[in-house]
Order: sequence, then structure tokens, then C-alpha cells
Amino acid sequence: MNDIIRCAVNIDQVSSPNIIQFFKETGIRTLDFKDENGVNIPLSFLRKVYQNNRLLFFRLVMEFGLRGYRIISENNSSLFYTDIEFFDNKEFNNNVLTVDKYTSGSFKSLIFPSSIKSFLTESNVQSDSFFIGINVNNLFKVFPDLDRSVLVSLNKIGIHFPDRTNVHISNGIQKLDESLVPVDDTKITQIFDPQHEGQIIRAFYKNDIRNVSEITDENLLPVLSAKGIGVKKKAEIINRLNKFRAGSLPVVDVEPTASYEENGDKLLVFPDIIINSSDIRQLFNANNQIFINS
Repeated sequence: MNDIIRCAVNIDQVSSPNIIQFFKETGIRTLDFKDENGVNIPLSFLRKVYQNNRLLFFRLVMEFGLRGYRIISENNSSLFYTDIEFFDNKEFNNNVLTVDKYTSGSFKSLIFPSSIKSFLTESNVQSDSFFIGINVNNLFKVFPDLDRSVLVSLNKIGIHFPDRTNVHISNGIQKLDESLVPVDDTKITQIFDPQHEGQIIRAFYKNDIRNVSEITDENLLPVLSAKGIGVKKKAEIINRLNKFRAGSLPVVDVEPTASYEENGDKLLVFPDIIINSSDIRQLFNANNQIFINS
């Protein structure tokens, strides 16, 4: 299997002007290259596009990255994405987007950074269905200037994680019924353990969520897609919140300004400039630490 583009079996059903043009210009018939797990398109077809339509070539490279298609070649090239999630990985579909058919709105109403805006315009994307099957983690690899808050905007117009993953907010967590769930000041650190779940707590804090009552279907989405929050942590967050909202989760009583313990040390929640730099963090010793009170 040398020099191929390893694609999903449904590549010929993807709503993509780039892929449609790719097939049209090269005369590809997917039936000629299908096996039971995917489609192995000879890389020579992409090389032909490179020679005849350079702009389409680069758009295809980006789209293959978005959809997790793997370029397999004896001659490794820096042109192709190698640090993405590939479509045939076990957990790939846990992070792909789908589209609600009956939700009003369009991606055209959103304000995107210039990189993805130019890509969508040059690709002549006209329909939200283009986003179906795009892996969210790959989206931020291909467009690194894209802020994760875009997931909230996409969710508003019906572009979201699929229901089958139990990650889609509106189905994964029931909407708050104020007649059943009292609005109180229960803190995130009272339902997630600072000793063992500091990463989850930091994901909430980075999205300005300190109290459980502040959680909405919209602002929870960036928490679930935060770096370090994998499938197991997503499921645990959803399960914990469901239990809390059903009144079946005991909470830990803590003082509002109490410090929390993690393996015997205080759990620090740093501003981004500190949390992203181990050198700066090391400057803060036991007598000179920064806390953000919940």
C-alpha cells in the first residue's frame, strides 16, 4: 500500500466542492479502490492535481487534514498533515461534527478568522453539510488561529458533536428545569475532586465557570473540547452534572476561599501566561503562589 490517500469509505458522499472537483478533474471511481474499511486512492491522482491546479491541491491537502484522511507515501513530505487524528482511529468519530437539519441559521452568518474564511470562500462552500464528518481536533490543527469558542457559535446553528457520542450538549445533558433544580452557589470544586480532577476544574475555570449554576448548554461545549479532556473525561463530566441536576450527587462543603489539596500540594489555577510556561510556574514557591479564588 505505497503512495496512497487512505480515505473513509463515504468519501464520494461528502458534501465538499473540493472533493467533487478532485473526482471530476481526475476521473476517479471510488469503486476501483475500495476495501471494506476505506478507499485507497493512488497518490498519483493528487500529483496530477498539483501539476494542473495548484490552488485545488492545497485546498485538498487542508480538507484531507480536516477529515482525517491519511497520506501514505515512501517519500515523506512536509506538505501533508501527520499530527492529526485519522479517520480509522478508534476514537475519531467521538469528535466529528454533524448538522441538525431543522436548525435555522448558516455558517455564513458566523465571523471566522481570515484563514478558515478564505478556505471556505475559495472552496465555494455553500452548505452547512460541508462540516459533516470534520474532526474538531483536526479543525484546530489545520486552522490554529481558530478559537475554541467557535464551537459555541457552530452549536447555535446546529453544527455540533453527534448525539451517538453522548457529547452533544442538548442530548448529553438535560436542559435546566428551574422548577426542579434550585439555583445555588454550588462550586465546580464541590462536585469535581481537586485532588484527582484538577484538569477538569481548570477547563471550567479557563471558560470563566466557577459555579455549577453558571453552566449552560452553550458554555459547556468549549469545556468538553478543551485540551486534555478526552472521551472518558467528557463522559464523566456529563455523568456528574446529570447526577447533580437530578439531586443524586452529594456535594462537598468547602469554604468559599478555601485552598484545595492535590496529592498533598495546593491546587493552583494560573492565568494562561503562567500555566503555559513551566519555567514561570517554578518561580512561584510555597510562600509566593498565585490563586484565582472561585
